[in-house]
Amino acid sequence: MFKERFESAIGVVSEQFPKELTEARKEYAALVGEFYEQDDTFEERISAFLEWFFFDRIMASTGTSPLVQYLSSASLEEDDKVFFNEMALSIHSVFQIKAIKPAKQTIVLQDLTDLMRYDVYERRTPVGIETGDIIEARIFEHRDHFLLTDSILMHHRLSRKTIKSMAKLLRKDPRANHQQWVMELAQRKWFLERYPKSSITEVYKGDFGSEWFNRE
Repeated sequence: MFKERFESAIGVVSEQFPKELTEARKEYAALVGEFYEQDDTFEERISAFLEWFFFDRIMASTGTSPLVQYLSSASLEEDDKVFFNEMALSIHSVFQIKAIKPAKQTIVLQDLTDLMRYDVYERRTPVGIETGDIIEARIFEHRDHFLLTDSILMHHRLSRKTIKSMAKLLRKDPRANHQQWVMELAQRKWFLERYPKSSITEVYKGDFGSEWFNRE
């Protein structure tokens, strides 16, 4: 459901705004690190990039996100308009998996930025994921169910304690920039993928020039 509609939409906006897509790729690389087609994780990273571009990035040429621009298209079917309006309310965050319920086809996620819990409908549990894992993901409500988009980034299990401690500090500061924190964690995850001999604990604890506490 999501995959087909998203691929169609991203194809349309990519053709309409090729320069925006090129600039977005540069901006995204600056945020989380560069990636290349020969990388083992290329498919995972390009998926994350395209979702960020479509949902979150404001295009200089329109002053809106590609999602908002796509919704303005008069040629969209009514079902598609409803679906993408639901997507406009999606939640992109860092979640901890609190329970996996195969019999109910449900994964219980807790958003670490506000401790809200969500019962997410998932017919098949993503491979390699277990209770207690921390993931970056995007969820949205559709027909009384929360669903996951395709891009899921699993953080290293040795980073759990550090991430939860960071999230606790973030929740206490009303000026904290949640999305910047999400992106910084992704940067650390991808740094470890490129430099696997690095210490997982030290990379997640280290200072990458963090500005997720926005004190302007």
